[in-house]
Parts: sequence; structure tokens; C-alpha cells
Amino acid sequence: MILDYMGLPVSSPAAGELQTDLDQVQWMHRQTMLHPGERVTPERVREIFREAEMGRVLRQVELMLDFEELDAHLHADMAKRRRALLHLPWTIQPPKDATPKEEEATHELQEVVASIADFDNVLLDLADAIGHGFSCCEILWGRMGGQWLPQKIEHRDPRWFQFGLGDGVPSSEIRLRDGSAAGIGLIPFGWMAHLHRAKSGYATRGGLVRVLAAPFIYKYLGVIDFAEYLEIYGLPLRVGKHPAGASTEERLRLLKAVRDMGHNASGIIPETMAIEFHDAARGSGNNPFEAMISWAEKAMSKAILGATLTSQADGKTSTNALGNIHNDVRLDLLMSDARQIAATLTKDLIWPLAALNFVGSDPTRAPKFVFDLDQTEDLDAFAKAVPALAAAGLKIPTGWLRERLRIPAPLAGEEVLQVTTEALSPWERGNPPDKKPGPEKKATPEPESQNEEATGEAEEPEEKASKTTKARARLPKGGCLHCAALAAKGETPAPDLADRYLTQAMKLAEPATAGMMTPVRALLARCRSLEEFRDGLYALHPDMDATGMAKLLARAMIAAQLGGMDEASRE
Repeated sequence: MILDYMGLPVSSPAAGELQTDLDQVQWMHRQTMLHPGERVTPERVREIFREAEMGRVLRQVELMLDFEELDAHLHADMAKRRRALLHLPWTIQPPKDATPKEEEATHELQEVVASIADFDNVLLDLADAIGHGFSCCEILWGRMGGQWLPQKIEHRDPRWFQFGLGDGVPSSEIRLRDGSAAGIGLIPFGWMAHLHRAKSGYATRGGLVRVLAAPFIYKYLGVIDFAEYLEIYGLPLRVGKHPAGASTEERLRLLKAVRDMGHNASGIIPETMAIEFHDAARGSGNNPFEAMISWAEKAMSKAILGATLTSQADGKTSTNALGNIHNDVRLDLLMSDARQIAATLTKDLIWPLAALNFVGSDPTRAPKFVFDLDQTEDLDAFAKAVPALAAAGLKIPTGWLRERLRIPAPLAGEEVLQVTTEALSPWERGNPPDKKPGPEKKATPEPESQNEEATGEAEEPEEKASKTTKARARLPKGGCLHCAALAAKGETPAPDLADRYLTQAMKLAEPATAGMMTPVRALLARCRSLEEFRDGLYALHPDMDATGMAKLLARAMIAAQLGGMDEASRE
């Protein structure tokens, strides 16, 4: 038994037959469009919406079609939102805990759907429901290689459909119009009927057409008034004067002369009559019309894309930061559209393919059509943050990191990318930029002491390192490595003024920085990440008292300058 997505029994489709080829619905193919948008008024739109609320959506559908054809801005924004789906990769996923048979069936379904000609057009046709609230594509089935496969998927004119009536309100069931009040139900497995919810409510109120009506009307009427204004803008006011006893024929002749003079700049009138020209009134020009049109277009963009900066820029407030924020809002709409259309494809395309070709299929184990909506992480930011967090002691699971960066784990024997010496920087290769590479020379070990020169015996590396370490341990705090090396050779280093200054400055720095470092240590103890510690430092900085440290540095610089002058004078 073949079951539909709701678990109800259905029969196999008839190969090569379409429901719209039935004689009872053929009259719809010859029905002409009334174009209600060409004579749109608020009163007319109100009547159209009331009809739609009773399930008769014909004129509402025609109104949305006119909106897109008569308004270039509205058409462009609707095209942006629909075509955004084409950038999303998609896949068909098996049910949870899939068996090997279900995995194999899902893989085969993936190949079948990928082989459908112009599948991108199918996505665009289903996205047409964003404006109308619904969209229907008819499936022509055929038998190939013992399987039922879609031979063609045709988008049908939305004017061919209506909604069923139930208890005085429109139901969510889409039906074919046949001239009756109830219409004809759609054949199971014969249609992809997508109901789109751009907003909550009845199915007939789910599209954007009702939201776009007000800005379209204001813009439409505003453009008409603007065109009439441009016809007379700058022309002087013409006033015709006739004698008190002029006949009707004479008055009409004067009126015609006044009108012709505005377009032809010439005309004749009786000697007893006169025409006067007055300067045109000075106003604000076309600013009111432009303001009305601009408001209407921005309202359309907000309704369709959720923002205005993704469709137009005014050069004043259109910053890059705002554009990124508005683009994120548009991403939310894209995710909503993709998930709704994916649900329809699962119900009306993927499941029929599975039910017709895989005997014993269970609707609860149906594969799902899924758009990949995961956003790629910033690899550069991760490359900097992850090593720092790992060095701070944070344990990062590699599985989570691969999932976020969308880097799959390599298969057994699969070639993987590795860092070569050519990819390293000069410093990482041990060849600094300011050090010119030359021919390698064998280093001749220098004797560590006169005793070594006499005997010719070199000390072992461990021995030399031990002597250097012990010699440095005997140095006072702040001693340099050069002094430690001299001490390892048995030589006594000369008193170094800088070392004495450094030791003294380190002692004096502790009380000078105590007030500054106390809140920093407390912040470090309670922070859980480097980012949190960084932001906390920004907040602490204005309240830090660096007066003591500044005074210490000033004294140290003066002492260093005087000490250097003293040493220079002795030499």
C-alpha cells in the first residue's frame, strides 16, 4: 500500500497525465487577466482583499502580478529575495538512525533530484508564494527503468486556484477552479503545493501582497501626480479676458486659444478680448513628490527584504556597518524562506519518490530535503584565537572545531594538506629577512678557556650549559646573560651601571605599580577567555592611576642619561 505524507492511502499516478488537462478546467487556460493594478484605488483594493478573505483569491493574485509588472523597484526586491535561495547548497538527509537500506535509498534520491532539469527554476517557482501566499507546481510522472520519476515539473498560473471554504472562513486547502464554489481538490502526488507564511494568519493573508498594497498605491498615485506636475512646471499662468456680453461661442474660442498658447506658443483671439500671462507660483518644486516616492520604495524594501540598505543607499546614513547589520536581517528572512520551501519539497517531492519506488516505506522514516544554512566561520579569526585559548589552558574538542570550520575529518589513506618549509615565513625557517643567506660553513668550535686551548679538548654541551647556569645563578638579581657567560669562563665582569640601575628600578617599580596591577590580577582571576580579559582591560584602563609609574620612568631616564654622560667622560 502506498501512503501519502499524512499516512493516507493513495494510488499510483497515471503516467503522462496531468490534472490541468481535464476538460472541466480547460476554460482557465483561455481566461483573460483584468489587471486591477492599472486602475488601483484604496476602495478597489479593499474590495479585492475582502473577496480573498472568502477564499476567492483571483483578483488578489492579479493585483500582485500587476504590482511586480508596474513597479520596477518592487520587482527588483522580490527578485532578490527569491533568487537568494539559489545560492544555498542543498542535500537530502536520511532519517535518524538510518538503516543501510535507508542510507542507500537516500543516496539514490539525491541523484534523482539532482538530475531534474532546471531544478533551480522549481525553487524560484515555489518562492513565488512569498508574494501570493501560495504557489503550485504540477508533476508529470513517467516510468523509467522500473521506477516512477518526474518527467516535468510545471509552474501553474496562480489565477487557476482558489481556497476551500469552511465555516465561513478560507481553509488552507488549495483547490483548482472549475467554476463551482468549492473547486476541485488536487490529486495526491500530482502537485507541489507550497503555502508560504510571510506572516501569520489565514492562508489567503499569508503573502506580502496585502502589506505591499499601501506603499504601491501611494507611489502609483504620486507618480501620476508628478507626471501632471511636470507637464505644467515652469509655464506661466494664462488668463483670458472677454467682454461682459461675449457669447458662449466666443468664450469657448477664447478658452481654446488659451490652451493652445500653452503648447503651441501661438494663437489668435478677437480684438475685443485679451490674454494675460502671470509668473508661475514659486514652491518647493518636486521635493514633495520625491519624498513620497522615496518613502514608498523604502517601505517596500522593509517589507520584502527586512531592511533598506540592501536595496538602496542615500549617501548619508548608508555606512558599511549598517549595511552588515541590515544584511543579517535579510539572512533571517532567507533562512525562514528556505526552511518553509524545504518542508514542501520533502512532503510533495521527496516522499512521493520514496513511496513510489521503495516498497514498505514509512512516512515517519521519510528522507528530508535540507538547505545548508550554516554560515562559514572566519578562518583568520579562528586561527588566531584557538592557539591562544589552547595555550591558556582551555581544552577545545577537535570535533567541535571541525564542525565550526566545516573541515571534515580525513578518511583513511586520504591525502591531507601539510605545511612545507616554503610556506613558512623567513623567521620560521631560521633565515631572518635582514640576514643574507650565504654558503654554509662548518662552524669551528671555539675553546671556552685558555685551558681548553692548551689541551685542545672541547667541553661537552651539557657541561658548558651547566657552568653558564650556575654562573648566572650567582649573579645578583637583574644580571645580564653576557655577565653569566663571562663568569662561566672564569672572568670577572666589570661593574655595569645599567645593571645596577635596572636592579634598583625593579625594586622601586613594585610599589609604583601595585595600585595598577591589583585590579588587573583580580580581573584575570575571574575571566574565562582572552576576549573577556581584553574587554575588561579596556574598561579598567580609564580608572588606572599611572602617576607613580610615570614619575619612576622619568627619574630612571634622567639617571640613565647622567650615567651615560659620566661613563663617556671617563673614556
